[in-house]
Amino acid sequence: MFQYGPSWEKRLDIQNKLRGLSEADLLAGSKAIYNNALNPSTTPTTSSLTELTYINSQNTTNYKKSKMEAYAQLWDLISTDVTEDFLLKFRKCFKLFVSDERPILFVQDNEDSEEEGE
Repeated sequence: MFQYGPSWEKRLDIQNKLRGLSEADLLAGSKAIYNNALNPSTTPTTSSLTELTYINSQNTTNYKKSKMEAYAQLWDLISTDVTEDFLLKFRKCFKLFVSDERPILFVQDNEDSEEEGE
């Protein structure tokens, strides 16, 4: 339980959030912003993720998904129930079939069988 429980709980939370998304949320795509800074007052560097404060031009690209694409992605994300995967990890702890463990004995009356044979 301690090994798989926290991951199951987080996956269940994510799956519930995915199921609660609105159609507008599903159709929203990614956004790309391209900035161009000519002769900024700071020295450019490639080792930092900080953005320049000065730009000359900006180009943006906004993607929008089709309904079919959005629902197909959602379908793939929620097609597996995370609880079933969690419970399958404990399958070896439980019996597959529930039955009485005592042997079932059949009793045959030998007197009846002897009379039929005579």
